[in-house]
Amino acid sequence: MKRDNVDRHAMPEDHLERFMGILYSMMEPFGIDKVPEVCHYVELLGQAIERAVVESKFNGGSAQHRMTADRRKFIVIFRNRYVSLTDLEYTRAITGVDGKMIGQVISILNDKGFEVDEYLTWLFDDFLAENPKFCPPTIKFACGSLAVEKFMFLNRDKIKQKKEELIRKKMSLDLIARARVLIRTFANDENVKKKIADVLRSYRDGSIMIEKMRVDIEDLERIARESSPQQLVQSTGDADGIV
Repeated sequence: MKRDNVDRHAMPEDHLERFMGILYSMMEPFGIDKVPEVCHYVELLGQAIERAVVESKFNGGSAQHRMTADRRKFIVIFRNRYVSLTDLEYTRAITGVDGKMIGQVISILNDKGFEVDEYLTWLFDDFLAENPKFCPPTIKFACGSLAVEKFMFLNRDKIKQKKEELIRKKMSLDLIARARVLIRTFANDENVKKKIADVLRSYRDGSIMIEKMRVDIEDLERIARESSPQQLVQSTGDADGIV
């Protein structure tokens, strides 16, 4: 998915690749290709999409295997908690519909950064304890919108926090990778190398926030482009993209 090839090839069939092709085609008309800092993040997005496309083509089995394992985990935890709650075994058969509903709930939880055991712990310890009229619960009830939406509503602040933490983690990994590139670029300049090391150390110690780190790294990249543009290679192999 190279930008200079976008206009010379047919639009790809994959929806992710189509999106990136459209985005690349809009960079020059809108002057985005003249803004290095923005170009960098567009490239990161392109790399993230390339990884997603590859994983969807070659790792579909792995994703299915994890979903199967998560379904089993959901059923085991549910049955164990059911026994603890009721002193009875859960004797209902797990149907194909149940399995599909469990899969849907797992996808929702994973998308918001939660694990199956977090949800089921809340369901039995909090929700059912406060709402005994829903006892004894069934698999269908555990996967129903009433319980799932209540869980999401009560954890809305945590969901927002998890999302922000993920963004900060990806951004910090990207900035650290770019700092390594700068260290190689300024291999013969001990003063600049010390500045870069100080920035990384300050962020690690909590002396500066990630926004200050970003500004410092971008300033050094600007100096590198002006002094020796042929040496500065934007390499992000050690970090995930911003998505």
